[in-house]
Amino acid sequence: MLNLYGTPPAASVPVVREPLGESQAEMRPRVLAAILMLASAGVALFCGPRSARPLPLFSRSLGTSCATCHDAVPHLNAVGTRFMQSGYRLEGHTAEPTGRAAGLPLSVVGSAGITSVRAEPDRPMIGSGFSTFELVAAGAPTNRISCHLDAGVARTGFEFQNGEDFLRFEGLLPAGALALEVGRFDAELPFLSSERRLTMTRYLSPIAFGARGLELNGAHASWTYAAGLSLSDRTYAGGASPHAIQPPLEDTYLRLARTVGEQSFGAQMLFDRQNSDLATLSWLQHMRIQLGASLAGPGFTLVPSYVFDRFDDRPMPGVHERHQYYMLESIVPLGAARRWLVTGRYEHEYRTPNTYDPEEHRQQAVVQLAWQVIPNARIALECARADDRLAHQGSADVDAFAQASW
Repeated sequence: MLNLYGTPPAASVPVVREPLGESQAEMRPRVLAAILMLASAGVALFCGPRSARPLPLFSRSLGTSCATCHDAVPHLNAVGTRFMQSGYRLEGHTAEPTGRAAGLPLSVVGSAGITSVRAEPDRPMIGSGFSTFELVAAGAPTNRISCHLDAGVARTGFEFQNGEDFLRFEGLLPAGALALEVGRFDAELPFLSSERRLTMTRYLSPIAFGARGLELNGAHASWTYAAGLSLSDRTYAGGASPHAIQPPLEDTYLRLARTVGEQSFGAQMLFDRQNSDLATLSWLQHMRIQLGASLAGPGFTLVPSYVFDRFDDRPMPGVHERHQYYMLESIVPLGAARRWLVTGRYEHEYRTPNTYDPEEHRQQAVVQLAWQVIPNARIALECARADDRLAHQGSADVDAFAQASW
């Protein structure tokens, strides 16, 4: 079972432990009321009739438990990663009908919560609520084809700008050695997926590349691999006579990963062509290298990652902009039933100084305590803090939210 959750539209970075000012005092009852409201909703879900409890997307279509693919919903374990990479088929990379998510089962996904944010130094606290609603359909309607479609639902109607919409064609080579995906999807290492993260606060690190094009991928033994071609965001050609161009298929990326038991390791490299800041150039190159792993231990999971971003020829030839991102995430279930979960994440970004840009250090820390009411519904309290160390600025917030899918 894969479980997809909606996320708030804006990044949240969590309340500083200082004496309450007037604005904070006004905000406190709203936060407490929201927490009580979400907790009541969770208790109602948990205490309701067991026969009427909502079932998630693939658990419903395959008749398997959530624990098959998740160590902690919505985070994927090794089985869940293989299921996703093999076109929604449980028995590895095969085009056989056994164990596939037949048809297009539909899920309704929702999130609701309240956030209080304070920027430093000496900025008033700002509170806001959020809610998201999404329809997701995914599965393998035939032995050779699988697909994924999703759309957000707002007051103005359906929103298709975000999310993933793609077709996957199996069997280009036998035994799942090669498949083709076409459409819009995230090119990412599965254990670093922004769609399947546990925390609501956005990553500081650039985790995924939003591809719009085609990808060849497959698996052999314990290895998985992919190569993709995506539409560029480039809109004009430089040189002596710059002219407008249609976005061509020219951004490329490569991905390689290996699973050893319950441990996963992977790397991805992106070559992203963009509009140049220089009139004499038709493009500049953005190169990204990403390394990551998912390390399962006795009662915990660690997810370390490193990302290197390099932007060439900006704002003049020979001047490069370089960013490095370091991240360590931990997932710790609590209790024999593993229904309580503590998730922690620390990230650090370092920008190398050059002639035009100063050195920069930014960091972010996130801690979340969640209660898994039922396998596809949970309530959580999350605290996060972000700091720009050299500018002496930061922000802190507290989020209370509930998530559910049917």
